[in-house]
Amino acid sequence: MAIHGGRIVMPKPGHNPGGGEFDFMAIRLFTSSYDEPSESRRKEYLECLQRSSTCGVIDEIHLLVEGAGEWLPSHPGLVRHAIAARPTYAEFFAHINRVALPEDISIIANSDIYFDCGISMAQSLVAGDSCLALSRWDVSDDGSVRLFERADSQDAWIFKGPVRCEGIGQYPVGVYDCDNKIAWELEQAGYTVSNPSLSLRSYHLHLGEERSYDLKNLPDHGIRPPFLYIEPDNAGSLLHCLRLWQHYRPGYFPWRMTWLGFLRTRPGRPFRYLRDGMRRRFGSRAR
Repeated sequence: MAIHGGRIVMPKPGHNPGGGEFDFMAIRLFTSSYDEPSESRRKEYLECLQRSSTCGVIDEIHLLVEGAGEWLPSHPGLVRHAIAARPTYAEFFAHINRVALPEDISIIANSDIYFDCGISMAQSLVAGDSCLALSRWDVSDDGSVRLFERADSQDAWIFKGPVRCEGIGQYPVGVYDCDNKIAWELEQAGYTVSNPSLSLRSYHLHLGEERSYDLKNLPDHGIRPPFLYIEPDNAGSLLHCLRLWQHYRPGYFPWRMTWLGFLRTRPGRPFRYLRDGMRRRFGSRAR
């Protein structure tokens, strides 16, 4: 235990990318809840809170609560904040900046996202001028997981220290195109935005049939282009990811060959030139 910035912080033995005896920092998850009418969906939200709170890595969960929230649990590591409506990115950033010290890691995630001990690798992957925007791993009925491998979909955002957020994120989290817009705004604010979701996993628990999107009747939240699309990728080379695995010991190997990885190889060069030419011609912002 140590006093850091006027607060007591517990050490994290074994999670030590800086090379010292311990890293004195906090990892916090910021998410939200509302009075969901479906009992099965409420159970999934509760399961996500339970799994994240018991993964052994996350120190606090800050829950922005819309409505009474009588179905929510009480837990020493669960901090509740009453809100009047669906939270915006700007509201999440404000809550982060009230508590985050320069070395702290803050995660914003949708309500149906949870994490395992592999999230500890964020300590080696995120810096003060970067944001990790993660595509989700969908959980199936049998417990298997599969990456939702699309450049236009992210469900979690990870920052180190306070967030530089003036004038951005003035729209709700979890609505159509919000992920593509916030990625573009963060890049404009000076962040390097990446999607290392092949290495760093966020799990999406939604086994029922209920869906919040009705593409024919989407509410207008004022979200307009330009957008930024970020392909899921590894956190680095095979050797780098091997070192991450040796240090943090997640329950999976954090690397796999991808289309982006193939484009970086000698056999993939012709395809890369073709892709780059298409981007120049049609102005794609995907990367």
